[in-house]
Amino acid sequence: MERRKKPRFLRKDWHKCIRLGRKKKNRVWRASKGRHGKLRQKWKSHTKMPSIGYGMPREIRGLVKGMKPIMINNIEDLAKMGDGNIAIISGKVGLKKRMDIAKKALQMNVKFANFEPQKFLDEMANKAAQKKNEKTPKGEKAPEKKEKKKPEEKTLRSKASGVAENPKDFQAKEEKETKK
Repeated sequence: MERRKKPRFLRKDWHKCIRLGRKKKNRVWRASKGRHGKLRQKWKSHTKMPSIGYGMPREIRGLVKGMKPIMINNIEDLAKMGDGNIAIISGKVGLKKRMDIAKKALQMNVKFANFEPQKFLDEMANKAAQKKNEKTPKGEKAPEKKEKKKPEEKTLRSKASGVAENPKDFQAKEEKETKK
């Protein structure tokens, strides 16, 4: 079975007001509630309303490219992969884990919906090579680093006088008092 194309279900007058539609999140479907609403009354040439008839057949509902999707967050999730499954790598996976997943996926011959392991590994290898070439040769001087400003020393208040003092002065005073 094939997926049927659905219309975009957008709320009524989404294009008229910034408050309702210039941002994508405000374009989402909201049912028309007005008494004379043409959308609610399903007038011809007005935006379509979502209804049960637009649903996908049960056999293909939830499938991605005709296969059951499995979310991949780590290498262990790759073990769950079967023949009728397609992997979707999570957006929260970092570069280091992504590289490990890509290497393992190439060995296992796993199909991804949103990720190309070989292309990704090639890009990472190119970046590493560029970074290596950017390092300065032995004969040349490395660019000077800017010195960080040292934070000013914090002052301590002596308990007796209530006057702010430099910590070094405070320590010196304590030493004198202990000597007496």
